Amino acid sequence: MEVPFEAYVGSACEIENEHNDLLLHGRVSAVSHAAGCTVEVTSLDGGPLLQCEPETQVKLRLFSNTDGSLFANGRVTETGASRWKIAEVTPVSQEERRSFFRVKIANNARVHAINGATVPAYALSVSLSGVMFCAKTEFKIDQEVTVSDMCLGRDMIPFNVPCRVVRIGETTEAGTQYGCLFLHMAQAESDRMCRDIFELQRQAVRSRRPLNI
Repeated sequence: MEVPFEAYVGSACEIENEHNDLLLHGRVSAVSHAAGCTVEVTSLDGGPLLQCEPETQVKLRLFSNTDGSLFANGRVTETGASRWKIAEVTPVSQEERRSFFRVKIANNARVHAINGATVPAYALSVSLSGVMFCAKTEFKIDQEVTVSDMCLGRDMIPFNVPCRVVRIGETTEAGTQYGCLFLHMAQAESDRMCRDIFELQRQAVRSRRPLNI
């Protein structure tokens, strides 16, 4: 079945290189299929875009509140101050998704299970598609929970986000790690999270680059 890239027009989009360095955080403005699938991306906040070498192989994460995340690979064919064009866009497998860029965090949070108690948790990483947290309470695969009181970066307004548990990780003295996908996030909250994650990603990328002395 053909992946409905058109459903993601207007959605937020992250673009990374093959080393998972963030190149661009923007919004999908158009999709065409004249010669394979080509995606056009514009700025998320209206500011000028950074430049990139043509023919750079990139990874894309498209995020829609209604259709969820779509992961793909592509090739940059055009970069300008107002628009990027990425050609030969093809979806990636479930296994390939694990290599996509996530931001590590170390923030307190709380988790509320439907028809259950609210328990303390520790947010370990976050992306546009979901969050990984650690808690001393047992949750099950496909269980729906709400992650609350989670702040990102300098934005001190907490997020309260409904999620679904999709992965259970290792258990330590601190608790068990759970990977969750975001569900039904309001557009305003999605845009705010995009901005916060973008800032965290920029900080993470800068921290890996040598200082210019």
